[in-house]
Amino acid sequence: MFDSIRHSIRETNTPFSRVTGIAALVVACSTIVDAITAKDANALLYALVATGIALGFAGFTFSRGASLHPAVGLIGVLILAATLCVLIIAAESPMLVTNNFLLIPMVAVYLGWFYPTRIATAAFLLLMLLVTIAVALNPFESIWTVYTNVFLVSAFSLFSSGFLQRQLNTLAATDVLTGALNRRGFERVSTMEVARATRLGEPLTLAVIDFDNFKEINDSHGHAAGDQELVDAVTAWRSVLRPYDWISRTGGDEFVLLLAGITENEATATINRLRESHRSSWSAGVVSLIPGEDVQSALRRADALLYANKKPNEA
Repeated sequence: MFDSIRHSIRETNTPFSRVTGIAALVVACSTIVDAITAKDANALLYALVATGIALGFAGFTFSRGASLHPAVGLIGVLILAATLCVLIIAAESPMLVTNNFLLIPMVAVYLGWFYPTRIATAAFLLLMLLVTIAVALNPFESIWTVYTNVFLVSAFSLFSSGFLQRQLNTLAATDVLTGALNRRGFERVSTMEVARATRLGEPLTLAVIDFDNFKEINDSHGHAAGDQELVDAVTAWRSVLRPYDWISRTGGDEFVLLLAGITENEATATINRLRESHRSSWSAGVVSLIPGEDVQSALRRADALLYANKKPNEA
C-alpha cells in the first residue's frame, strides 16, 4: 500500500508540489513535538490545530500534483506565518519560541528557490513582520537575540538559494562549449520573445545557420580545431549583434539567431555583417515570423531556405 502511494506521488507530482508537501509535513512534525511538550490545555490545543492544518495542506498539495498553482505555496507561507505567530505568543518558555523560529530558514530557502526575487523577498519580509509583532507580544525579552540571528540566517538563506537557482537555470540553458544558449535555453527565450513581439506588434526574425563542410574540418584538423572554430565564430558574432539578440546552438554545427524588432531584410543585412566578422564559411536561412505562427513552423521554413542556400555553398 505504501509503495503504491509513493509511486503515485512520484509519478503525478512536480518538484514544486513535492517540496511544498514535504515542507508542510515538516511543519506538522514540528507542531506534533509542540503538542507533546505542551504544559497546558491552550498550548496543546494550538499545537493540535496547527498540526491538523499542516497535514491538511500537505494532503491537498500532494493531491493536486502537477496542477498545483504557485500561489498555493505563498498561501501556505501565510498560513505558516499566522500559525507561528499564535504559537510564539502562546509559548510558555523561550525554548518553545526558539523551536518555532527554526522553521523560518526553511521557509526562506523555499521562497528563494521557487519564486522570483521580488515575490520571494516580499513574502519573506511579510513573514518576518508578522513574526516580529508576535515576538513583541511575547513576554520573554531574551528571545530577541535569537530572533535577530534567525532573521540574519534566514535572509542569507533566501538570497543564496535564489542565487543558486538562477545560476543552475543559466547553466541548464547554456551550451558548455560556446556559451550560447542550448536547445532548452532557446525554447525558453523564443517563447518569451514571441510573446513580447505579439504584445508590442513588432517583427521577430530568426536565422538558422549551418557551417559548410564542417565535417572536413574535424576530419582534417581534429575535433579540437572544429570546436575552436565554433567558439571563435560565436565570439565574432557577439561583437556584431545587439546585446538583446540571442545566439543558440541547437546542434553540432547548427545555430539559431533570434533577432527582435527587425524585419527579414534587416536581418539579412545583419547576417552579411556576421559573415565579414569571421573567416568561417556557413549557410543561413532567414525568416520573419508570420503573425500567429509558432517558432517551430518558422524554423521549418528557415531550414528549407538554409538547405537551398547550402547547396551552392558546398558545391
